[in-house]
Amino acid sequence: MSDNQINAVEADPTRHELVRSENGEIVRAEGHIVVFDNIDKNMYCVLENERNLRLFGLIPTALQFDTVPETSMSSSETLGSLSDNTACLTLEAGCSNQATSKEKVKWTKNAVLALITSWKANQPNFASTTVKNDAVWNMIAQDIKKTGLIVTATQTENKWKNIRKAYMAVKDHNSKSGNAPKTCKFYDELDEIFSKSPSVAPVALASSRRKRSASTTIGNDFSSDDETSEEMEADRHSEKKSKKAKKSKLNRELEAWSKTLREDAEKRELTKEKRHEAVIAVQNKGIAAFTDVMNKLLEKL
Repeated sequence: MSDNQINAVEADPTRHELVRSENGEIVRAEGHIVVFDNIDKNMYCVLENERNLRLFGLIPTALQFDTVPETSMSSSETLGSLSDNTACLTLEAGCSNQATSKEKVKWTKNAVLALITSWKANQPNFASTTVKNDAVWNMIAQDIKKTGLIVTATQTENKWKNIRKAYMAVKDHNSKSGNAPKTCKFYDELDEIFSKSPSVAPVALASSRRKRSASTTIGNDFSSDDETSEEMEADRHSEKKSKKAKKSKLNRELEAWSKTLREDAEKRELTKEKRHEAVIAVQNKGIAAFTDVMNKLLEKL
C-alpha cells in the first residue's frame, strides 16, 4: 500500500473510530471518511453516506457532503486521486486520534455505571475465543456513549482497570486483621461481580456493608483516572509508612533485647573472672603456708 492511498472498507462502528484532525474536525477525502481500525491498527476509508453517518452517531444536516456520487468512481480511483498533502493530514490526524486515548476523561457516575453494566453483560464475549477483546471494549465504549460521554476503547479499558484496582485494594486491605475498614466508589456493584471470584476473595472476613458506609473511602471515580491513581498511591504510601513505623519499633525492641543479653554475658564473664581470681588467691595462700611449714621442718633438722 502506498503512503498516499488508504483502502476502502465497509463501516463497522464496533471496531472503527472516526479520525479527527488536531482541531477536532472529521478527516474526509472526496466522498469518504477516514476511520481507524482498533483491531488491526490500520486506517481505512468508508463512504460518507447517510447510513454510515448514522452508524457513527453523526447528524447529517450538520455536515457538509461532497457532491461526488457514490457510484461515480471506484474506491481505488477515488483514493488514488488524494494529494500528498491530504495523505499527510490523514496520517497526522490518525496519530492525534491515538494520542487522545491517553488524555484525561472526566467520568460521570452514569458513565461508570454503564461501564460496569456493559462489562458484566459482555463477560461471555471476553471469554470467547472468536471475539477479540479490542472489539468487546469497542462495544462497551458505544454503550457508554449513550450516557453522553464520548470515550475510546482504550480509555474504556483503562478506566475499568483503575476501578477494579481500587476495588482490589479495598478488598485486600479489609481482609487483613487489625485494619480499619475502607470502601471505594461502586464497591457494591463491583463486589456483586467479583465476590464469588477466587482471585479476589479475601482470606479474612470482610467488613459488613454497614461498616463500609461509615468507613474511609479511597478513590474518586468521578475524577480523572490519573487523580484516582494518585489517591490510591497516597493510600499505599500511608500504609507503607505505617509498616515502616512498626518495623522501626520492632528494631528498637530487638536492639534493647540484644543490649540486655550483652550486659548479662559481660556480668557472667566478670563473675567468672572474679571466682577464678579467688581460687588462685586461695591456692597461693595454701602454697605459701606449705612452704613455710617445710622451711621450719628443715631448720629443725
